[in-house]
Amino acid sequence: MFRLWRLFAGQVVICVLLAPVVLLAADDGRYRRGPERHHPLIVRLGKEGYNTISEFRAALSGKAYREACQIVSASADTGALGLVDDAADRRLLVSLPVAVELAMQDSPALRRAMQEHFDSLGQLRLKQAMAAGNATAVEAIAVQFCGTEAAAEARRWLGDRAISGGRRAQAVGYYKSALKTVAAGQKRDELLNRLRLAGAMMGRDVGRPATTPVQIGQTRFSSKQFEKLVEDTRRAHLSAISNQQSAISNQQGSGRAPAPGQYEVFQWAQVAAEGIKKPGNPAVSRNPRKIDWAARRLAVAVAGRQMIVANQVGLVAFDLRTGRQRWFQRRKAGPHDTRWALMPMHAVVAGSRVFATRLTAKGPELSCLDAADGRLIWSANPATYVASDPLSVGQDLFALCLESPAVRSDTKEELALSVASFDPVSGRVRHQAELAEFRDRCSGVLCCRAVAVDDKIVATAGGCVLCCDQQGRPRWLRRQLWTARPTGNPTVTLRWLMQRHTPPLVIGDRVYATQPGVWNVECLDLDTGRLIWRQAFSELVGLVGAEWQHDSGRIIVETTDGFLALSPDSGKILWQHDASQRLSARLLGQPGGLLYARLVESQDAQQPPRIVLTWLDPATGGVRASSALNTPTQAAPLFGPLVAWGARQWGFFATADEPASRTILE
Repeated sequence: MFRLWRLFAGQVVICVLLAPVVLLAADDGRYRRGPERHHPLIVRLGKEGYNTISEFRAALSGKAYREACQIVSASADTGALGLVDDAADRRLLVSLPVAVELAMQDSPALRRAMQEHFDSLGQLRLKQAMAAGNATAVEAIAVQFCGTEAAAEARRWLGDRAISGGRRAQAVGYYKSALKTVAAGQKRDELLNRLRLAGAMMGRDVGRPATTPVQIGQTRFSSKQFEKLVEDTRRAHLSAISNQQSAISNQQGSGRAPAPGQYEVFQWAQVAAEGIKKPGNPAVSRNPRKIDWAARRLAVAVAGRQMIVANQVGLVAFDLRTGRQRWFQRRKAGPHDTRWALMPMHAVVAGSRVFATRLTAKGPELSCLDAADGRLIWSANPATYVASDPLSVGQDLFALCLESPAVRSDTKEELALSVASFDPVSGRVRHQAELAEFRDRCSGVLCCRAVAVDDKIVATAGGCVLCCDQQGRPRWLRRQLWTARPTGNPTVTLRWLMQRHTPPLVIGDRVYATQPGVWNVECLDLDTGRLIWRQAFSELVGLVGAEWQHDSGRIIVETTDGFLALSPDSGKILWQHDASQRLSARLLGQPGGLLYARLVESQDAQQPPRIVLTWLDPATGGVRASSALNTPTQAAPLFGPLVAWGARQWGFFATADEPASRTILE
């Protein structure tokens, strides 16, 4: 009888422990209520990762800190265990390395136990791995002995290896991670100097100038010699990329706002509307003022001596000196063009090449063009279609890709999002790794916006914010509060479609993110994905950007009523500015601050409305100045995007009758 009771009790304990993972792994929405049951994300937890983290957390709950450290130090292949649910946040999934980092932050006793009982073992394993040149083993040690000097030394070794291999962004990431463990002293100074040099190799001024001699490899520098090396390296890098890197405009515009003043416009060039289809959704095509769909699909890159305009159907290059067309790449309209009608596809100029996402009959693909003549060098599509703009990081090229239900024969409704690394020279896929799976809510289309930050890629897609490293290993994934696109009510549908899918904004160690279907702005920790604050809005359009003045920052957000500023620390609303009849033209940045264009009705009923530029002070939201433009006289003018490059500015002008045909005004 006693044995039967023990067996029954054991089965109950197992069921209790496995219940959360069974529910999360199924995640079919039946246990949720309200809008959350329609969330696109499909949660699949790895069995091995779940078992490891369950044992680890069980030891923590029993305050068996040494046993918890033993479990982590014995874990194998820590980067391939998948994501597990965060103990403190049901909306967050984290990798095992991040879960261990969070546990170390939450439990100082756990960190002390790791340092006291396992640092010597970590040092021994590290020496063996370094002697063998085994980078995989060294990286595992950085996780298995998290919080120890061995882990910091492992990341320093990996950073040095990354620099020698030309992977500067990864080196910056390793050095920053090592600095979290190393306290003040010589080792910390050495890491700070390495981080400063790695930043200079990327054209950035990182950290503070050295004040003591610096040892790099076998070479010893005085503080002045080292700072000269850093400055020369940074200038050389900036000079090398001055004509390579492009200024990219999304639907907000590109560049800093010009200073307030009176501006005149002159016709500079023309962008044809050939091959561009109107959106199939009547809520879009019938409201050109509220949703300037033609402006939203325009993307502009300015680099060297040319401006490249992409409108999904083609890319056109204009000479900056004359405004004349240098070359164009154009294709015929495809049967599914309207599925991506509100999604801009940007081009990135790197050296003599242009990398761009282009819409084809089968969906978007990644292409490489010759910057001089527009000749197609290669095109690549490792999945059903490319879901993001290209990310150029040093000598690496990345893009997020999507596998549609037609290709994934094992399911009819699942979409697989992956990150792919491409060879910029040949277009060959170097590496591809799956990040997440989603339910198909929009006929196979999943919009995705991504940014590269040091050694990480942060993206928003399918109602989620996710972070992975450049090897495609997920670090964390957060499911946002998401609602599906409504059907039946034109007013509600229009409000949903007015939302712009802006890239996540990464400033320091924080991520600010929103996306269509998400009616709030979230501030997340870049390293862990944990929520810092959330601010909800019923009329959200998207993020405009951030502006800092004298260590005081503002996150600028656009709503259907106008603009508002949030505190980057708390999410508190600092000011609001109502702006009716806004156009798709805005710029943010000093010296002008926040600049936007709007229509102002004339006092004379016989005269058409005028396009007026308005400057706002990002610190207070107050109006700095206004200026009416001498644009062509039209009954229903459209204007946007705005593009700034140095001391020059351009705006794209059209009429409601022909919104896709744009006149570029300088």
